[in-house]
Amino acid sequence: MRFNASWRVEELLPKALECYAALERESGLRLWEGREILRYFQSEEERRRWEKKAGNAEVQAFTKTLRAGEKEGPLAGVNTHGGICIRGGGRVDLGSWLAWWRESVQEGKCMEEVEFREEDLTLLEKGLRWRGRSFERVYFCSGYARWKLWDWLPWKAAKGEFLTLEMPGLELSSIIKKGIFIIPWGERKVRIGATYVWNPLDGEPTEEAREGLLNDFRRLLPPGIQEGRVLEQRAGVRPILKGNRPMLGCHPRHEQLVLCNGLGSKGALQAPWAVEHLVEHLEEGRPLDAEVDVAGNI
Repeated sequence: MRFNASWRVEELLPKALECYAALERESGLRLWEGREILRYFQSEEERRRWEKKAGNAEVQAFTKTLRAGEKEGPLAGVNTHGGICIRGGGRVDLGSWLAWWRESVQEGKCMEEVEFREEDLTLLEKGLRWRGRSFERVYFCSGYARWKLWDWLPWKAAKGEFLTLEMPGLELSSIIKKGIFIIPWGERKVRIGATYVWNPLDGEPTEEAREGLLNDFRRLLPPGIQEGRVLEQRAGVRPILKGNRPMLGCHPRHEQLVLCNGLGSKGALQAPWAVEHLVEHLEEGRPLDAEVDVAGNI
């Protein structure tokens, strides 16, 4: 909305691409699919806001301004006010990798899936006990959750919903953004989204979101192309913290409690850097960056 570069994008993007390439080699899956993002302005006011930011060097490194009517492709007529071509974008198929990883650790008997409750934790002077077993640390990587042990976290979480559609009549080579996003999602499919709702914060899909997204999608389609068949509707809560940055590190009073959270709506970009930064802090004693140190953001 404000046409700012993503936080630390020049550092985080190479780290993310390096990470996903390594995961591809390990799993044999194709996870990263690079695509340009065509963001079309919704109004002249939005175009003027962009013009005020277009000269920023950090923004220029990833963008090219589009004239009205330029790079429309199969969505003829969608570029009414101009827009931006964003380089370096794409999508990462985390769902496939998580399914592969889960199967791998279950085969190796390295994971138990049980409900985690704070009352089952007993904090000791060193380490902790949980369900009768001793551990050095517990890592809270749970997304949006209001734990009593972390009750000061400045949440500003937002619920979002998206749809996956079968679209045999629409072949896109780029990710499209005009109000909603449209992402090519395999053969003859697209994914559209996403809504922002602040109440209730749950994972339940709604008819209101479904109809709203379909109506917005129809407005972007040229005559002769139907919106297709809905294959999937999903909802979730973006774990956004005030400042729109991840928060990492040990609890200020209990060093055996470790947080890695607040990845927001850009978790795929931020997570590889954030996890490596946290591990270097815990295992090698390197100081955490002040911007993400949870102990310094109470």
